[in-house]
Amino acid sequence: MEYVVNILWDEDSKMWYSESDDIAVSTESGSLDALIERIRCISYDLLHIDLQSDKQKKIFIKINAERKVKL
Repeated sequence: MEYVVNILWDEDSKMWYSESDDIAVSTESGSLDALIERIRCISYDLLHIDLQSDKQKKIFIKINAERKVKL
């Protein structure tokens, strides 16, 4: 099973933020790596994943990150 999360850069606030049609993960961070880790942690609770009983399931979060840079 795969869930898609989009990560976008907000130039005004200098923050990365997430949005998704698959899971209700809405969070932000100044660091892309920190935001990805935060999404990973939050997703366990949002998807009600039981780490013991769901060990055999392959659950992935596909991260699409986008940042526009002015030339």
